[in-house]
Amino acid sequence: MPLLAEQERLIAQEQNLINDSTQYDLTTQLAWTLMKDWGNITLPNAGILLINFAIAIDSASGGSGGVRIKVGSNYVTVSYTASQTFQIFGTAVWLAAGTYDIRAEGYLVPNGSTRNVYLQNFQCGLSALNDTVGSAVQTYSSGIALTVNNRTTPAGALQQATYFVQVYAVTSSANTLLNNIGQNQTNGVSIYVDGNQVNWAEIITEEDYGGVSGKVALPFSVGYSHTVTISKNNSSTAVTISVIASPWILPSSTNPSIPVNINFSQGSTLYCMLEPWYLNTSGKFAGVGAIHGVTFGRADDYYSSATGADLVEFSYMMDIVDILNNDLMASGLGGCIGVIAVDAR
Repeated sequence: MPLLAEQERLIAQEQNLINDSTQYDLTTQLAWTLMKDWGNITLPNAGILLINFAIAIDSASGGSGGVRIKVGSNYVTVSYTASQTFQIFGTAVWLAAGTYDIRAEGYLVPNGSTRNVYLQNFQCGLSALNDTVGSAVQTYSSGIALTVNNRTTPAGALQQATYFVQVYAVTSSANTLLNNIGQNQTNGVSIYVDGNQVNWAEIITEEDYGGVSGKVALPFSVGYSHTVTISKNNSSTAVTISVIASPWILPSSTNPSIPVNINFSQGSTLYCMLEPWYLNTSGKFAGVGAIHGVTFGRADDYYSSATGADLVEFSYMMDIVDILNNDLMASGLGGCIGVIAVDAR
């Protein structure tokens, strides 16, 4: 029997548009200030823009700083640090075809010997994945509905797609917060999928009276429309949002996805290649099994699994374990599935 493989990440369509290792230094205090304007990028077609960068401050004496990224006329993500060690941030957003200016702005809160915010290793580029749909960065006005169509892969039919949501929210002259389930904060922003409130996978608040950015990355069934809605406690809060839905985007580790309903001949070997997407996280995970009625962790829930940074090749010969009684599950916010394959027997 043959090896049946499918590359889900369309790397021939990807482009590294900006790759700037320069370290930029901000000394202006208590005001959002331009750190770098890289000029325009152009997307010939609608698609995904990946962003990755690192920030630090110059002293651990109690100061802090942040950098926010603007794409065209929209702020899309925020970072914050109180560390001298460079920390890496990133995101992915869906953009309509067109030309966009890319810039970074910084904010410094000085204290003691803290007098600089640093930005370095900025990258942005185009990414492409099979079976992926999106709603372009926009000022939120009403629910956003997306459907990922079902189809059959070498490993079985698609089962779930991760809905990856990037939000930036700001309220004039006031702090803005993101509400998790059960919270009702002043100037709070809540997110719902199909009418049910969900928790944010990431929340980063700007310095001073700034905005806040957040991510959601949750799996939902393919073949159905799923609607993302925003609720604001203050009607004057402005929310910018992008939504991407794909079986090949990895969700957060607390909500692993089942990208395909594995279905092939017993005794075959399943392969799944995990890749860095907008982050090279060490938390990328793939495994065959299922979360048990009483769980004792991954070591007992999965008959075989793999995790790590960089490229992670997971493979498992399903000889004694029943294929139809197990799931391929994957997670790792910031990563994606690049290849799926079956060595059929």
